[in-house]
Amino acid sequence: MKKMVVISTVCVILFSSLLLCACGNNEAEQSAVSTVESSAASAKIDESSAEETKSGLTESIAELIEEQDFVGEVYVVQNGEVVFDSGTDLDDSDCDENTVFKIASNTKQFTAAGILILQQDGKLDVNDKLDQYLPECSFASKVTIHNSLSMRSGIPDYMGYTDEYGNHLALMEEQLGFRVSKDAEAEENVASIYDFLSQQELSFAPDSQFEYSNSNYFLLAKIIEKVSGQTYEEFLTERIFAPLSMDSTGFTDSYDIRNADIAKATQNDPNTEYLNYPGLSFGAGNIMSNAKDLSAWLEELDQHKILSKESADRMMKNDSADDDTMQYGYGLMIDEQNGFVWHTGLIPSFASMTLTSTDGNIRIILLTNEPMNDPTILGTKIFDLFDLE
Repeated sequence: MKKMVVISTVCVILFSSLLLCACGNNEAEQSAVSTVESSAASAKIDESSAEETKSGLTESIAELIEEQDFVGEVYVVQNGEVVFDSGTDLDDSDCDENTVFKIASNTKQFTAAGILILQQDGKLDVNDKLDQYLPECSFASKVTIHNSLSMRSGIPDYMGYTDEYGNHLALMEEQLGFRVSKDAEAEENVASIYDFLSQQELSFAPDSQFEYSNSNYFLLAKIIEKVSGQTYEEFLTERIFAPLSMDSTGFTDSYDIRNADIAKATQNDPNTEYLNYPGLSFGAGNIMSNAKDLSAWLEELDQHKILSKESADRMMKNDSADDDTMQYGYGLMIDEQNGFVWHTGLIPSFASMTLTSTDGNIRIILLTNEPMNDPTILGTKIFDLFDLE
């Protein structure tokens, strides 16, 4: 593993205020000048070393991008400094930190944060049963908000299923148990999905195992609306995006930020085209954003401007059992061994990955509209370039 450290040195010179004789003053002045010159030379060496380190890191990341044949935005921050941005560090990049992409399932961490903000407000508790908010659901008296946040509810996935290896697979449109239309309003399709979900039976007893299910976060978004009295979009914008100045972040069904540089879809699978219908990914994958905004959000997990430390820590706590297929918290995947939390997103033509070290010092965002390869591989390889010991 290649070890990289970005070093910053600040030299401070302290001057004595003691009264000295004339000869003593001259000697002190000469000593002070010598110290200043020495410190200045040392600072130049350290600055040069830091530049060489950053240059080496930039080169290593560029090599990984080429190795993985990744096309899109790669944005890396260390200790608050942007150390790599495809838009400025790659000659052939056609996107940058401001380019907006669909982030798909990276939406889930924002839905989870919305629930925790409501808990901070004293308006709900994650240990509440769903029947307090969604009594129409047949399973609501058995499942808690916590079960849904941690993907341990047993609620089957309305978008697909998980195979024997733990891979999430989308259904084809004709296999869906509900009717949706690309010409319908988002609210109509959401209502159709909710009617379908509310009649389903649990796949397993709550908290007995992990199973990734978009249904959990669809229902959590419904709870946000029920408790806040606002739409899901209004609540997240007011309580998360606006306070963090995430000015380019919005929603797939209502994105209206003028003059935004939006990445266009490059691929289309007729079998899963329905995933882009209005309302289909409500709460589970319907956010659009760019690298700059997502970096501000990952910084929030460490800075606690809107989320309390308790809430942020709760999102990053592993709730999975030892025999589960994945370590999962609240809207975030956990890698306890390597010290980072992350999530990926995949929707027709778009893929994304967000990653932050648990100490908050490293933030990595990958966004693409040509998802020929898994951004997870590239993201973790970039993380391995840093020495966090």
